[in-house]
Amino acid sequence: DAAGSDSDDGGDNGDSDSEDASDLPECPVDAHLEADGPVEVVLWHTLTALTAQTIDELVAEYNSSQDQVVVTVENQGSSYIELERKYLSGIASNDLPDIALMENILTRTLSDSETVLPAQACFDADGISTDDFNPTVVSYYSVDGNVIPAAWNTSTDVLYYNMNHFDAAGIDRDAPPSNLAELREAAQAIQDAGVADKPLVIKIGTWFFESMLNRDGVELINMNGGRDGTPTEVNFTSPEVVDFFTEIQALVTDGLMDPVPETPGQANHYLAVATQQSSIAMETSTAGTSVEAFLQGKLDVAALLDGGELTGAGLDDLGEGEVTDAAAALDINAAPLPAITQTGVGHVSGNGWYIMSTKEAEVQAAAWDFMKFIQQVDSQDLLLTQGSYLPMTPATFDDPEVNSLLDNSKAGGWLRTSYDQLEQLSPEQPGTQLGPYRDVRSALQVAVDDMLLNDADPATALATAEAEADAAITSYNEEFAG
Repeated sequence: DAAGSDSDDGGDNGDSDSEDASDLPECPVDAHLEADGPVEVVLWHTLTALTAQTIDELVAEYNSSQDQVVVTVENQGSSYIELERKYLSGIASNDLPDIALMENILTRTLSDSETVLPAQACFDADGISTDDFNPTVVSYYSVDGNVIPAAWNTSTDVLYYNMNHFDAAGIDRDAPPSNLAELREAAQAIQDAGVADKPLVIKIGTWFFESMLNRDGVELINMNGGRDGTPTEVNFTSPEVVDFFTEIQALVTDGLMDPVPETPGQANHYLAVATQQSSIAMETSTAGTSVEAFLQGKLDVAALLDGGELTGAGLDDLGEGEVTDAAAALDINAAPLPAITQTGVGHVSGNGWYIMSTKEAEVQAAAWDFMKFIQQVDSQDLLLTQGSYLPMTPATFDDPEVNSLLDNSKAGGWLRTSYDQLEQLSPEQPGTQLGPYRDVRSALQVAVDDMLLNDADPATALATAEAEADAAITSYNEEFAG
């Protein structure tokens, strides 16, 4: 679903430029023990379906396990952007939660806002090493060598496909498309066989395209995506980027792809596959357990819609029961995300658990105590097997009980595919770190919508997006580096 812009020091996030521990604020790890009664901690998030249920279960388990802290969950809707706006607007009045589960792209933004307590201070104060965590994700969530969130929920983007449709079209179900050319070839074969009208359906959020470009080494943001210094410009108009989006647009204009708008609560890409009107979709691995439950008839379609509308792709006249009945007959698998010329790896996606630095010491300490519970193996096991988030610790996959659960579910195989992709990522380039990431992504999103929904000329649309993104980066750098 990536992170911030360097502010004042050239921005290398490697160990060579890590801040000294003395530069970190104090983490009052035991302050909650001195409080007169239980300390209340408010948690904001925007998760849905089984992932939201998993958070609720973990909070209930933690609250019942001790009597010093009470965590309250407040769901802020279905959109990361909605939560971000509420958070940023609440900074001036300190109308903030105590823990915020925020989109991965905000790490640098939140760090620069100075409203979050760098978790590195708490790890150090409690003598907890991050060496056992996945090193790529640790690198991703670090600013100047210091980990910012106290925990994280990680995912990668994968390709979901209907194996029965592949069989009917004469495509090897064990050899799904690994690049853009193969994706077109598969879609064309499925359409030619009369299996599906528009074989490919994509919710056209920019992160899927960012992942595909990242795998082929196309640098959308300069300074190695902010990993080698403060980014100063984007790279939306290079021949590689223009050619890529031209090919994606051709999938739409040739009738092979149904582009679903990226709006909160939008689930029509799930439903197009569920009703077998489409054969191939891109989604994050976090959808895994919810999609499986939906396909088994155990999760109502409303849980996937989460306030969205059941519209488009010919789904207007279908009742929810009919959708669920159709879904139960599917045979879905997941594969690595295709890239431009090779099998995809993408970048780190998901969200981080951030502790607010603006609250009293006892509240920060109570929040950290809950975060240590989330870091525990049992909590990570549940976040993996039910919440579909990849674990913080690779050792989770060594647990026989976890492996048994994964081996006996479709979602388990999908999650293994996702984790294999994560393991291929390098700690040196886990994904972009950019302060005005939201503004930059929003500019690109407008171009993507214009290209895929309105048939705009890619070179023109991307040039407009590039100018807006560059202006956002310049403005941010002047504010935080000046």
